Amino acid sequence: MYKINLFLILTYMVLITGCATNKGVVGLNQVSDIPQSIIILKDIPTRESVIPVFKEWFKDNGYNSRIVETLDETNPDDYVFSYRANWGWDLALYMRNVEMKLRRKGVTLGSVNFDALQYGGFGKFGSGKERLKILLDVLFGKISREQANNLLGKSSDEMKSANNLNKTIPIKFNTSQTDKHTQPVKTSVISKSPLTTNDINSDTISESSKAPAMNLDENIKTKKLIELKKWFDSNLISEQEYNTEKQKLLNENRE
Repeated sequence: MYKINLFLILTYMVLITGCATNKGVVGLNQVSDIPQSIIILKDIPTRESVIPVFKEWFKDNGYNSRIVETLDETNPDDYVFSYRANWGWDLALYMRNVEMKLRRKGVTLGSVNFDALQYGGFGKFGSGKERLKILLDVLFGKISREQANNLLGKSSDEMKSANNLNKTIPIKFNTSQTDKHTQPVKTSVISKSPLTTNDINSDTISESSKAPAMNLDENIKTKKLIELKKWFDSNLISEQEYNTEKQKLLNENRE
């Protein structure tokens, strides 16, 4: 009886994980013509809880955005962001699949499709909010497809940590399409000189902590450096990406 139960358990485990590819981004065409103003076309069938996530991401990344319910509320030159997200149930509610598109004048400028089942029976569960942010990151070219696939399979805490770090990655806007009332987003200067792999070691942090009057910006910078190091140690970013982001943080407020 014990052997039969064990066999059934093992069979179940194989069935729920056997189809996993760990590549949840099943379709991607990254946006290259990036505006600074976005129209969010509300999708009625999708849960309204996704809208605050979209608005937060666009705000954090320097976009102006507004929500409309029909295309009649848009102009021909507007960049229209549309989406569709579906939820499934398997002992718990989870975000099953997502589709996002950016269009202008009827032409699709970029799109991304996500399938949670690519992470297997247990991997499909995860924070819908954090996964939506990662999908926006890859759609607008802040991270690569490989990075997105890796992050989408992580725990909710790891995805949240990655999303906090991704906020520091600048987006190269198409300023030729900038609204009259929109100012270009300022980005940090990135040093062209490569860094070594000494990482953010204890000496770096201890020197910062010895400052007699560390201001708020320095505190924030130190926290970001620590978080960046953790992200690199977890193999969420490459050595080159780590060095680039580290240098960018160190160069902040030096201009």
